[in-house]
Amino acid sequence: MGREPERAVLDRMLSGRADAPLVAYLHGPGGIGKSSLLRYAARQAELTGRRVVRVDGRFLDADPRRFEQAAAPACAKPGAVLLIDTFEQCQPLEAWLRETFLPRLADDAIVILASKDRPRRRMVTGPRVGAGVHRAARASAGRRPLPRPARRPGSAR
Repeated sequence: MGREPERAVLDRMLSGRADAPLVAYLHGPGGIGKSSLLRYAARQAELTGRRVVRVDGRFLDADPRRFEQAAAPACAKPGAVLLIDTFEQCQPLEAWLRETFLPRLADDAIVILASKDRPRRRMVTGPRVGAGVHRAARASAGRRPLPRPARRPGSAR
């Protein structure tokens, strides 16, 4: 399959190590293997018993309510893996995702996005998102996590 650098980042994320990124953003032109990397992450996550939540941006129309409904299990199950494919179709949600949705994820949840478009600068430096960007073979994944935001009392875990 190839893509060893990206797979290594995804494996580190799935390991739950303290230095692992919490969010990865894979981007590049169609056909370079972004969806294949998402399928790889899903298989690896399922092997370790993690809940995998799949969201396809083609069906969301940049509506936060539809996104939230599709991705809700990632807010309820600790260690969930949220995979968002074709994110370019709902990229107008990027700020909402970073500022509103990501802080509500369950403990130890991770997010892997795949898009034809590059992330906006704030996306790769926002809460829970790697401050650096790992680039290899025209795909990228955040490297260093920022500190987790404080959870509000009574928020989903």
